[in-house]
Amino acid sequence: YTLSLHDALPIYDFFAGIAVMQLFTARVHLFKNETFNATIPLTQHFYLTSGYKFHLDEEFDLQPSILISGTVGSPMQVDFNMKLDYQKKIFGGLTYRYNDALVLLLGLKIKQRFSFAYSYDIVVSELRKTNSGSHEIIRSEERRVGKECRSRWSPYH
Repeated sequence: YTLSLHDALPIYDFFAGIAVMQLFTARVHLFKNETFNATIPLTQHFYLTSGYKFHLDEEFDLQPSILISGTVGSPMQVDFNMKLDYQKKIFGGLTYRYNDALVLLLGLKIKQRFSFAYSYDIVVSELRKTNSGSHEIIRSEERRVGKECRSRWSPYH
């Protein structure tokens, strides 16, 4: 069992959020016998995000944002994101992950509550020699708590 902490603070069209995965470092025990113990420690992941939604007109919203992420023992990553919403139903985006990748995003929002999206990472770092990119399918659900809207993203690689 692992515990994760995440929350977002929406203030009008500005948002900021923080998340910590594996809040209490746990271990996964894969195999154990008299001579061998295969245990993997689960490492903490930290995320900090912020952005703002600009209402361009009746049909388009533009949302620039930044995501700073880190894992204990690894270098920090910074993502610069730009998302464009059309009629609050269709969205697309572009991300630049500093010194690492470009990410393309295309999605659909259903009944202002559910979102489904596809993204593709194009590696631009030295890893491109051994990594041709990655695909991601994303499902999101927004739940209203009082007047606030909470978003839960669930990526599947």
